[in-house]
Amino acid sequence: TDSTIISRIVDQTIIVSACNVTKMEDLNETKKKIETAGGKVTGIVLNKIPTNSKRYEDRYYYGSTSKKR
Repeated sequence: TDSTIISRIVDQTIIVSACNVTKMEDLNETKKKIETAGGKVTGIVLNKIPTNSKRYEDRYYYGSTSKKR
């Protein structure tokens, strides 16, 4: 409820969701409520994605910048 109210005041809203925890229908409902209240959803951040650290570093646009000795 608070996020829906605040979404009317700010320029844009980003929804943060947990992988394998948040249901798709809950995300859709949240997005609909924000838009109905007059907010604008810019995107969704998906957190808690299960990864293998080596695979994660190879697939995504960032990784460790430190050099191993």
